[in-house]
Amino acid sequence: MDAGGGTDLCLLPDPQTKRRKCLCRNFTLNGESGYTMLESLLQLSAFLLFAHLSFIILLTAGKLTSTVGDVEEIEWELFSAELLNMLSGTESVSVQPNNRGILCTLDGDQYEVTYYTGMIRRQKEGKGHEPLLLSVRDVHFLMDDQTLFLSVQFKSGKKKERSYAVPSG
Repeated sequence: MDAGGGTDLCLLPDPQTKRRKCLCRNFTLNGESGYTMLESLLQLSAFLLFAHLSFIILLTAGKLTSTVGDVEEIEWELFSAELLNMLSGTESVSVQPNNRGILCTLDGDQYEVTYYTGMIRRQKEGKGHEPLLLSVRDVHFLMDDQTLFLSVQFKSGKKKERSYAVPSG
């Protein structure tokens, strides 16, 4: 700090000469008095190394997202697993008259899984709105003995089908 209470680190008054002297010289390595060409080349090479590595990482991440698979396929598998989980503990399952939904009784609560404006949703006791599968054009449920058949056509034109074993209640 200088006599005026300021925090000017580079220029502090010298009490003997009444001149300001620079303290920056005290912050150099090994008594060197400046920025050398070797230091600049070292920093440039470090920067280029990190830039190259980040470019490689970004390219790899881009390829990874394209090889993970189709988003529709992933959503379908997640939906199928969720429906299977729900059906495994049901007491009774029935298909709605229009074949576009099912009614399930689980632990005394009634669940409805139906097609609703471009999606398949789940409702509990006729209330709520839990989307299970999006981008759906058409859905068809069919119950045969103890097997539930599900056919879904996506807006992209893909068609998926799956059957589920329903426990006898």
